[in-house]
Amino acid sequence: MIAGRRARAPARRSARRTSRTAAAGSETWLEDLPRLLALAEGEEAALACLVETLNRRMTGYISAVRLIDPKSGRLVAARADRALLPSARARLEIARASLEGALRGTVLPDGVSLSAKRQPVFDAQAPGASVPLVAAEGLVGMLDIEAERGRRPPPAGTIEALRRLAPQAAAALRNAQLISELRQVRRHLENLIERANALILVTDGARRVRLFNEAFCSFSGWAREAVLGRDLVELVPPEDRIRLVRAMAASLRGQPIDHLEIGFLTADGGRAPVSVNTATLVSGDGAVEGVIAIGEDLRRFRELEQRFIQAEKLSSLGQLAAGVVHELNNPLTSITMSAESLRSRFALAREVLDADREKVDRILEASQRILRFTRDLLVYARPAPAEPAAIDPADLVQTALSFCEHVLRESGAQLKLDLAPGLPMVHGVRSNLLQVMVNLVTNACHALPAPGVVEVTASPAGPFVVLRVRDEGRGISQADLSRVFEPFFTTKPGGTGLGLSIVQGIVGNHGGTVDVASEPGRGTVFTVRLPAA
Repeated sequence: MIAGRRARAPARRSARRTSRTAAAGSETWLEDLPRLLALAEGEEAALACLVETLNRRMTGYISAVRLIDPKSGRLVAARADRALLPSARARLEIARASLEGALRGTVLPDGVSLSAKRQPVFDAQAPGASVPLVAAEGLVGMLDIEAERGRRPPPAGTIEALRRLAPQAAAALRNAQLISELRQVRRHLENLIERANALILVTDGARRVRLFNEAFCSFSGWAREAVLGRDLVELVPPEDRIRLVRAMAASLRGQPIDHLEIGFLTADGGRAPVSVNTATLVSGDGAVEGVIAIGEDLRRFRELEQRFIQAEKLSSLGQLAAGVVHELNNPLTSITMSAESLRSRFALAREVLDADREKVDRILEASQRILRFTRDLLVYARPAPAEPAAIDPADLVQTALSFCEHVLRESGAQLKLDLAPGLPMVHGVRSNLLQVMVNLVTNACHALPAPGVVEVTASPAGPFVVLRVRDEGRGISQADLSRVFEPFFTTKPGGTGLGLSIVQGIVGNHGGTVDVASEPGRGTVFTVRLPAA
């Protein structure tokens, strides 16, 4: 028995030496692991490096790494070569015994729960160990090791070595986690900049373009590759370059520039106005890296500005015309009264020639016509009354055509008028409906490229009165046909683009509809349907 004990003693010493040698070998690769983790690019790469190294070096054992958000405790990442149990994927549970070691004094986030004993992550029957990963910010995750079926628990020396490794691994994993978060934030910001409606570009300290977003590409027509790396000054007209250089220099000195209006050269050789705000880009150590410029396309604004100026001009002309009408009324009244007096006297005089009497009749007829026109024009120019009234469609059309006589004459249009007898009355605001017909007839005249026919008809159609204005003009393309009622859309040089939009609004307010049909080269027909009173 004694001999047997002596015989077994050398074997035990040999096993201890082998165990120490294995442990030393284990510690060698465990010491290299933090360096490998530090070289990993991003969270996923660091997790893969840790798990693959553990599984390769620890034969017969499987491992998993689970990372949490240090603030909420929510599981954000996990890596293992086997499927995790559902409970291990749901949340992190820590045995209370761990609080006496690495977690002593650490405040656990709300998402982490405590348990009386270690909870398995792979197989409920397999023995294993869990090592908390604690960094400067607190608990960042858990390193789990479990034996495969039929094997003993991991040796105490290996677990102790993993505990010594845990702080370095936790720091490396947290750094990788932060790098991944920063990359995600960067991708998000880049996507926001790329998809933003604003015009955004970034230059370096030498004014070379480093970022040119999609909105700027659409605005300028330039492909991104044609702009990146170029001096920003090359992309503006010569007359604006000095102002741009001064603004960029001020921005690089830390002085933001607001509302710098310059031209931007477009890919088709044009010049587009843009308003730019600039700000300095500063690195983490305070060094100036470049300038970010956020621009606004001023083309639409300039177009609207010109149209409003034109509308104001037309408004002034309208007020002037109303004044002229008032000035004409007095002499016209005197002419009319004198002509009527002469005609009365001519009726009694026997020696007056018929030709003279004819001339007086023509003077009287012309002056009365002008008086009617000026009276109707004043009514038309006044703000519309709130209360509608019954309106004779035939009289409405005739009055509108009298307003348009000069337009019909100047365009060389041949007027065809067809008013059905006995038209029912319509209910509405007379001056507004006059504006509808005047606008449609005027547009028809302007659409004629040469003398042609403008046809105006009025007819009953069930519960409606239908007014049509047809021209033999150039027609409207299918691309423009769907936009003719849009505010500020026009294909007419010098037009405001408001006429047909106003027409649609007036007709709609009267419970009616207005439609357009056109074919390029074959003319256009506008059809207005108004409810019969």
